[in-house]
Amino acid sequence: MSEKNSDKAKYSSKIHLSYSLGSFFDQFFVSSFTVRVIYYYENELFLSIILIGIAFILYGFWNMINDPLIGWFSDKGTRFTKRWGRRFPWFLVGAFTLNIVYIFVYIVPFTNQIGMFIWLLVIICIYELCYSLWQVSWLSLYPDKFRSQNERTKIGALTTIFMQIGIVVGIIIPPLFISYGNIESYIIAAMVVAIIGFIVVFFMIPGMKEDEYLIARELKSIE
Repeated sequence: MSEKNSDKAKYSSKIHLSYSLGSFFDQFFVSSFTVRVIYYYENELFLSIILIGIAFILYGFWNMINDPLIGWFSDKGTRFTKRWGRRFPWFLVGAFTLNIVYIFVYIVPFTNQIGMFIWLLVIICIYELCYSLWQVSWLSLYPDKFRSQNERTKIGALTTIFMQIGIVVGIIIPPLFISYGNIESYIIAAMVVAIIGFIVVFFMIPGMKEDEYLIARELKSIE
């Protein structure tokens, strides 16, 4: 029976749990970001809602080309592929950097409308770049690394559970540190979110690592 059709799991439950944490990380940041960023810029920094809308329209165009470009680029492999695999290096760069960039969404060095608009546009585009780097790598690794139906079913169930937890935690945690009208409290909340993110990424590392067999198969596919 081929590896693809076998029901025998190749990886341990620890690896399955580690990989599945990606759905928590994903929804945790989606919830933390989307729920508050527009409110923060409009009601705390008093940036014009028209300029916020323009920034997010341009961000939407960037989002359309961002994922395909990263997917195409990461599929080609790099000089790190032979040692670290095709997905793992991009995952590390994207996930760790995302936590840092998230803080800078709330640290705005400008007080004038144009300055805040440019900062918002640039920072959310960088944020989306980092987000796509880790997420595309995470999603792309799934069919390559976990070949059995048994593993895929198990990971599917785990990711669904972690996804729901991530949504709830992402909505609940930031307000515990935010005092409306206090810009510094938003920055503190962002730092808390980033710390949680760093911890989750650390525990995701075993699940995202590519073993020698997988790396050899990847190298063969890009030759």
